[in-house]
Amino acid sequence: MKKFFLIVLLILFYLLFFNSNTKIKNFDDKNLHFHLINKLSKFIDFDFKLLNTKEIFSNNKKISYKQFSNNKLRYRFYLSQTKNNVFLISKDGAIFFFSKKKLFDEDIIELTRIETNLKTLIGKEYIAEYRSIIKGITIFNDKIFVSYLSNTNSCFSNAVAHAKLNFNKIIFSSLIKLNECKKIFNYSVGGNITKYKKNKLILTTGDFDIPENLESYEKNDKIFLNEPSTDPQDNSSYFGKILSIDIATKKINIISKGHRNPQGLFYDSYNDLIFSTDHGPKGGDEINIDVNPTNKPIKNFGWPKSSYGVRYTEDNNFRDISCKQKHLFKAAPLCKSHKKYGYVEPVKYFTPSIGITQLIKLNDFKLNDYHELIVASMGYYREEDDMTLHSIKLNNSFQIVSHDKFYIGDRIRDVIDLKNGYILMALESSPSPSLGLIKLN
Repeated sequence: MKKFFLIVLLILFYLLFFNSNTKIKNFDDKNLHFHLINKLSKFIDFDFKLLNTKEIFSNNKKISYKQFSNNKLRYRFYLSQTKNNVFLISKDGAIFFFSKKKLFDEDIIELTRIETNLKTLIGKEYIAEYRSIIKGITIFNDKIFVSYLSNTNSCFSNAVAHAKLNFNKIIFSSLIKLNECKKIFNYSVGGNITKYKKNKLILTTGDFDIPENLESYEKNDKIFLNEPSTDPQDNSSYFGKILSIDIATKKINIISKGHRNPQGLFYDSYNDLIFSTDHGPKGGDEINIDVNPTNKPIKNFGWPKSSYGVRYTEDNNFRDISCKQKHLFKAAPLCKSHKKYGYVEPVKYFTPSIGITQLIKLNDFKLNDYHELIVASMGYYREEDDMTLHSIKLNNSFQIVSHDKFYIGDRIRDVIDLKNGYILMALESSPSPSLGLIKLN
């Protein structure tokens, strides 16, 4: 029997990866895995298996932790949920779901894959080449929304696809694609989406790393010389912003500007607050709050004029070198204070950076005397509080009253609140991606 399966696998490998001249196509580990999973997904049992359980301590607090590992998916994926199910989208656009009950009752979580046209809509060859172009997912009112980085003639821009939620087959169409694009693929693009008010979404966009680095490129580099150098501060540009999108009319408004790469996003509809996180350069990861958000006036969070981070070539002590020499860095002086220059100060910043990602508010949609945030981090260094879940309480003046740190030991890409005392994390573990289930004691 084993010999039979080995022969079948060899035949499949030959058919998939050899052309008529017996030359291997796209033969590298990542492309090989992508094509195998894509071609054979109908025959593969995607599942997460219980890897370990433990308790994690921070000061006098503890949380219970369960980790489920998956050796078939590839690292980056994002989470969303309905009342009874959790949905997962991989970085190449494959969508799965599983019952929430399996997280608590079983040691194996079997994923069911949903057939979609998403890869066709975005571009199969484009996905295969770049792979990490899915940026977020959210589900509400029986509709599913996927954020991704669009590619039109090698010019890249943020886009959102949408569809009616269906457990058998989902047919996506384009909701919006920004009419601006950058001529270089980049990871500083934001892309988180979530439900907003009055049948709207909010979407984060990044700066594509242009404003900070523009001065360092040679003058004969036409690609960068043709790029605007002030996108995050420019009201005529959608880059470096938080945008509202009317689902019915597709109208886009700028809610806030001055963002670098905002990956964390949460809307508290009860208190009308947008919580967001933003990656700094070298240092300066931020937690920001937009109180009573509206497009009039547009809130300005400072980037790249103000940042508590520095350029990677600058002082490790994060001194205010850039601002003192701002004549050398007109587009991006990175002055440390925000308030002094008329920008909104972050509620908290992290120097050195923690690789900040998603945040959620646990006591959302309720009137309380505090706001309890869960903030995820990636990075690689425990001593810098990377790979750690940060539990932060703010009073109603948005001052920090407590900050607990729970070291997970894996890069935390995404996190959702299951609303029953548990939260679920998407982990970029090695060698396999994982789900992390936390019970807050």
